[in-house]
Amino acid sequence: DGFQEREELTRLNGEESVTVAIRKQSGSNTLAIADGVKETLDAISQANPDLAIVIGGDESVVVRESTNGAISDLLWGALLAAFTILIFFRNFRNTFLTVVGMPLIVISSLFFMELAGISLNNVS
Repeated sequence: DGFQEREELTRLNGEESVTVAIRKQSGSNTLAIADGVKETLDAISQANPDLAIVIGGDESVVVRESTNGAISDLLWGALLAAFTILIFFRNFRNTFLTVVGMPLIVISSLFFMELAGISLNNVS
C-alpha cells in the first residue's frame, strides 16, 4: 500500500498539473465521446470548484467543422445540379421531380446501408 513513484511531471502555465489523455476506439463516434467527456468534466468542475480544468486538444471541433462544411457543399452542389438540370430539361416540373427524387434515393440507400450494418466509413 502506498503511492507509486512519479515517472513524469506535467506543467501547464508553469504549474504542476495532471494530464489525462482520452482516445476513442476505432469505429466509435468522436462527437458522442467528446460530448460525454465534456459533460463529465462539467460535473467534476461543479463538484470541485477549486479545480481548474483545461481541455488541451479536442478533435471533435475539427469533425464538427468538416461536417458543417460537407453539409454546405452538399447544399451548393444540389443547387448547382438543379440549375444544370433545369438548363437541359427546360421544364420546371421535370426538374422538380428529378431534384426531389435524388435525395430520396440517397436517403433510401443510407437506410438500407444501416439495415445491412454498413457505415459510411466502410464505403469511403
